[in-house]
Amino acid sequence: MGTSGRLLTIGEFSRRSRLPASTLRYYHQRGLLEPAYVDPATGYRHYSPTQLVAASLVNELRRAGVRPEIIAEIADGDTDIAALIVTERRRIEAEMQERVHALATLDRLVDRLATGTCYLVSLDERGGRTVPTECGEVDSQSASSGVQRLMVRLRRRLRALRLTDTGGYGAMFPLDLATDPMPVSVFASVAVPEGVSVPTIEIPASGYAATDHTGDHAVGPAYEALLDWIGGNGIRPTGPVIEEYLGDRREPRTRISIGVAP
Repeated sequence: MGTSGRLLTIGEFSRRSRLPASTLRYYHQRGLLEPAYVDPATGYRHYSPTQLVAASLVNELRRAGVRPEIIAEIADGDTDIAALIVTERRRIEAEMQERVHALATLDRLVDRLATGTCYLVSLDERGGRTVPTECGEVDSQSASSGVQRLMVRLRRRLRALRLTDTGGYGAMFPLDLATDPMPVSVFASVAVPEGVSVPTIEIPASGYAATDHTGDHAVGPAYEALLDWIGGNGIRPTGPVIEEYLGDRREPRTRISIGVAP
């Protein structure tokens, strides 16, 4: 950034930019706003009046939550500034959605604690079935996003085969959900016509203990209640673990089933 006319001391620049001197020093340290001149003997910073616009921009970006490394790229002036800002906007928007989701989860937890919500468990025998699948491995700490990615791929595959009239989607996990990475098979409840080539998986015939979780995919309490019920009734969990995603976006519902044996 060039200079023009008399340089301003950091105090003068602070008053004109309405930014504290400590903030200007921080911006310098992070490479967000370089002084026009730093006295090698004293270390005093001096700024050009033309840098007031840059200081205002940096401050606005910081207040908007733009990451310092992105601001530094913008300050360099060698990149597409508009594209960088759009990318940051998308990131911040995604973070806001995650925060809204987190707040909704906390609200539901408060409601459960206030109302003493309980999970009803059913026990039934199910026949085996073969369903189209998309298999992969997911991080146990972010299984939900991993399942979503596999589901998107499965939906694309089914659309390409014109198999779109499904009875819903689900995912099959191993009994040990702490495995990392964790193998998972996302499936669609749709019959595969003869002659259509698509990867499939067999959901085994078994007795299943099941419960429904209403709300988002924070299903930990439902798993805890289901496993407590299985243990309390002297039943042995054998797996697999199956999640079926029911309801809709407004009122999501997850049916959790665990294969069991007497």
